Amino acid sequence: MAGHPSHLWRAEAGSRLALRIVCATANRHKLAEIRAILQDLPIMLLSLEDFSPFPVPEETGGSYAENALIKARAVYARTGTPTLADDTGLEVKALAGRPGIHSQRYAADDNVRRSQLLQELDGVPPEGRKARFICAVAYVDFHGEQLFQAEVAGRIAEHCTGQEGFGYDPLFFLPHEGKTYAEMSALEKNALSHRGKALASFRQWLFSRELLVSDRTA
Repeated sequence: MAGHPSHLWRAEAGSRLALRIVCATANRHKLAEIRAILQDLPIMLLSLEDFSPFPVPEETGGSYAENALIKARAVYARTGTPTLADDTGLEVKALAGRPGIHSQRYAADDNVRRSQLLQELDGVPPEGRKARFICAVAYVDFHGEQLFQAEVAGRIAEHCTGQEGFGYDPLFFLPHEGKTYAEMSALEKNALSHRGKALASFRQWLFSRELLVSDRTA
């Protein structure tokens, strides 16, 4: 693996080395989910708390990809460590695609966001509640930038169901599964979710570029 700065790797369990990647998010739920999805890889996924406090720029882009890149570029420039960032949005057809890239800023917190979405869709029948989750993942390192995007189609349930997950998960119903994200185990959700699919593409890219190693000698 010549050409890869040694500070990007740290020994784990004897000769096993992990590629150090910082996840550019302050959302603990999202960080935990990304760690779970990538847990089998030789990666040490760091959080922003592993570095001295610094401001992460606002998501001012016009697309999920732009917002993910804004965060990844800023954190990589500050830390010098390969950086992974994502931007995710829920698009509801009956609301002309809202809340979309403003999903996180739709309301003050998760409970209020869910309540507000249900209010906006009050009286809309199941067939009119089509929605999709979109996730863009950006990865920035000394080689350059990469983008991965995925989406999952479903609909907005008439009420919150399930205790798992976070955000809009209790409202995002997948007809082919017969339940919401929040009714699934973490393993189930991560296998078919928008973020899981985007990170699966990221995983494939890492292996294709031979950026992962299991052993390294001095």
